[in-house]
Amino acid sequence: MADHYECAIAYAKRDWPVLPLKPGEKTPLTPNGFKAGTTNERQIERWWLDRWQDANIGIATGENARFWVLDIDGEDGGKSLTAMEAECGPLPETLEQKTGGGGRHLLFAWPTDREIRNKQSIRPHIDVRGNGGYVVVPPSIHPNGQTYAWVDEKADTAEAPTWLLDLVSPLTDDGPKLEPTKRKLPPWERVSPPKSALPPSVKTAPAPITTGTPIVERAKLYLQQCDPAVQGSGGHDALLWAARALVVGFELDDGTATGLLWSDFNPRCNPAWDRGSKADVRDFERKIDEARRTPGKKARGWLLDEFGLRSSQDAMALIVGQRSAAALLAKAGGGNAEDPDDIDRPTPQANHAASAMDAEAEPTNPEPERQPLPIHCLPPKIAGYVQQVAETQVVDIASVGMSVLVVGGAAMGNAWRLKGKDGFLVPPVLWGALVGHSGSNKTGALRPVVAPLRDVVPIEATDENALLTPQGRIVVGDATMEAVIARMNESPRGLVCFRGELAGWAKGFNAYKKSGGDEEAWLEFYDGGEYELDRKTNDERIRIPAASVCVLGGIQPGVFAECFDPKRFLSGLVPRLLIAEMPKRLRRWSDTETTEKDTKVWHDAVLWLRTRPFADFDSNTGCYRPHVLGLSDEAKKAYVTFFNALAERSYAADERAALFIDKARGLTLRLALVRHGLGAAVEECNINGDVSLQVMKDAIELTRYFLGEQLRVYGLTTGQFEGDRVQDVVAWLHKRGGGATSREFHRSHTGRYSTAKEATADLQLVVDAGSARWEGKTCMLC
Repeated sequence: MADHYECAIAYAKRDWPVLPLKPGEKTPLTPNGFKAGTTNERQIERWWLDRWQDANIGIATGENARFWVLDIDGEDGGKSLTAMEAECGPLPETLEQKTGGGGRHLLFAWPTDREIRNKQSIRPHIDVRGNGGYVVVPPSIHPNGQTYAWVDEKADTAEAPTWLLDLVSPLTDDGPKLEPTKRKLPPWERVSPPKSALPPSVKTAPAPITTGTPIVERAKLYLQQCDPAVQGSGGHDALLWAARALVVGFELDDGTATGLLWSDFNPRCNPAWDRGSKADVRDFERKIDEARRTPGKKARGWLLDEFGLRSSQDAMALIVGQRSAAALLAKAGGGNAEDPDDIDRPTPQANHAASAMDAEAEPTNPEPERQPLPIHCLPPKIAGYVQQVAETQVVDIASVGMSVLVVGGAAMGNAWRLKGKDGFLVPPVLWGALVGHSGSNKTGALRPVVAPLRDVVPIEATDENALLTPQGRIVVGDATMEAVIARMNESPRGLVCFRGELAGWAKGFNAYKKSGGDEEAWLEFYDGGEYELDRKTNDERIRIPAASVCVLGGIQPGVFAECFDPKRFLSGLVPRLLIAEMPKRLRRWSDTETTEKDTKVWHDAVLWLRTRPFADFDSNTGCYRPHVLGLSDEAKKAYVTFFNALAERSYAADERAALFIDKARGLTLRLALVRHGLGAAVEECNINGDVSLQVMKDAIELTRYFLGEQLRVYGLTTGQFEGDRVQDVVAWLHKRGGGATSREFHRSHTGRYSTAKEATADLQLVVDAGSARWEGKTCMLC
C-alpha cells in the first residue's frame, strides 16, 4: 500500500533503519533480518513499491536508530509497569505506540554511556529491544488484524531515568564511562588485555588503561549479563549456555568454570540450585560436560577473540588450525548503518544471554558473517542488470556487482579524476578478484560484464570530439609487463587487465624485471600517474603520461593463498585488491536469461562512458588532460567524517589490519567516482558535476562491504598460507635431520627468500606453532 511506503520513507527521514516484514506478521522478508534495516530511499522504494506493497514495517532498534524500546505486553505488562514505577519512580512522557496485540512500546533516547541489548523479562511481561532487535511500527497490521498506532507521533524520545537504565544495562566499576563520541561498549568490553599480551605490532591509543582484567574476572562480568535460569522458562538451557560460554568461549577448565557458575550465576537463578544437594551438584557437573560436547556455531575461544584476550601466537594458531581470522580482524572493520560516521559503531555482536527472543527480536552472531553486497548502492538500472546476470549465471550477486564497478572504472579511464583536496586526486582505477573454487562459474560472472569493453566503438559516437575521444583496445589478457606497457602506449584512456585466472598475474611478478620491479610498476598503474622506464638493453626510454590499469579476474582459494605471500601486505599490493568470494552453492539449472533490455542498458552505459571526451589536449606535451571533479559540500563533510573514523580505527589496529583500513580511505573516493560515472551513464546526474551526498553515502557503504570482505577472506587465506608454510618447513627440517640454522635454510631456498631475514621469519612461524624451538642459532624440531 502507498501509505506503507510513505510511512517507511518518513521513518527513514528520521534516520530510523526500516525493514520489510511479512504482511500481517512480524517476520522479516529479508534473509538477514534486522541487519537489512536501512534509510536508503531507493532500497525502500524497491521493497514497498516494486516487491511487497503491503509489507508491514519494522524498525531496527538500537544505537543506529538512536532509541531503545521498553516492550510492555498486554494487561499483565501494564500491571508490572505500574508496580515498577511505584517502587522506582515515574517514567517520563516519551514517544509511545499501541501495539496490535494490546501492548505498549515506550521509545527512549539512546544513552551515551552504555549499550542496551535485547533482554527478556526485566519484570514480568516487560522486555527490552535494543541492539540486535526490531519492533513493528504503524501502520502495520498485527496477526490478529489490529493496527499498530502512535499515541502522539510528534512526541520526542525522552531520556530514560537512571534507575531504568541501571535495570536494563547496569554499569560496573571496572572502567571509566565512555565518552559520547566513542563506541558504546558493555562493561566487560571496556577493559583492554594486559599490555604484555599484545604483539609488538599493535598500536595502542594514548589513552590510559594501564591494567587489564584477567580472563576469569572478565568471565565473571560476562556471567552478570547472562539471563538467569528461571524454572519453567528454559532454566536448564540458560545454565547450559552459561556453562558453554565459560568452558568453550573462555576456554576455562572444569573446576574454574564450576566455581564461577556457583558463585556468579546461581545466586540470580529462580530457584537457585542447592549446593548442599548431591543431585544439584551432579546437575551442574553434567552441564559442564554437556557444554563441552554440545556442537555450536561458535568456535572455541570465541569470547577470548571477541574481547581481545588471546595472544598473537594463540590467535595465529587458531587461524592455522581451524580458521577464524575474521573474528580477529573484524575488530578493525566497520558497521552497516547508513550514517557516514557509523564506522565507530559496533558491528552486530552476540546476544550474550542467548535467550530465546520472540519474533520481534532476532539474536545476533558474534562472528562476522559474509554480508550481501549492498546492491542498492548502484543506480537502479545497473542494479537490475547485475541481478539479471547473477540469476542467469547462478552466481552470487557480489561477483557480478564487483565486476560492474571495475569495468565501469575502466570505461571512465583517464578522462576523469576526483579531487579530495589539493594534491589528493584519485583515478577510477579498481582491482577486483573473484575468489571461488573450480566449477563456481567465475567466468559466467565476468565475461558478460566485460563484453562491452571489447565492442568496437562506432565512428559516429566520437564524431563531435574526435580529437578528445581517442580510442584503443582497452582489454589486455597478457599480464606481462612487456605486453601491458606496449598496449598502454596505444590506449590513452587506460587499460583493464582481464584474466579468467589471476594466478598468472600474481605469480608473474618479477618475471620481466628483477628486485620487485613489476610489483612497484603495478602499484604505479593503480595510481594512474606518469610512468617512465629506462631499458638498458637498447637504451630506450618509455614514458606514459597516465599509466592506469584496472585488474579483474578469478582465482581459486588455494592458489590465492599461495600467490599472496603475507610479505606483500607491506608493499600495499594486497590491500588494494577488492574481493568477492563466490560461496559454494548448489548450481541447479536455471531458465532465467538476461533480457535484451537489461543487456542494452549495460552496453549503452559502458559505450557512453568510453566515448566521453577528455577535458583538453596539450599539443606541446602530447598529453590528454582529465576532467577533475569535486565533492559537494555535503559529500565532502560525509567523506571527512568517514575518513577520520577510519583513521582512528587504523591507529588502534594491528599492522596488517591497518594496511587494509588505510587503503579504504582512498578506495572510498574511487568508488564514489565510479558510482558517479555509472549514474551519469544512465542519466541520473551530470557527469562533470560535483559528486553528491547520496553518491558519497553509497560509496561509503560499498567501502564498508569490501573492507569487511577483505579482512574476512584475507584472514582465511593468510592462515592457510602460513599453515601450509609451516608444514613445508617442518618437512624440510625432518630431511635435514631435525634442525638447521637460518643461513642454511636460506641457502637451500634462495628462490623463495631474497634475504636471510625472510627465511628466519618462516622458521619463526614453525616455532610459534609449537613444532620447533631455538637452540642458539639453530631451529630444532620438538
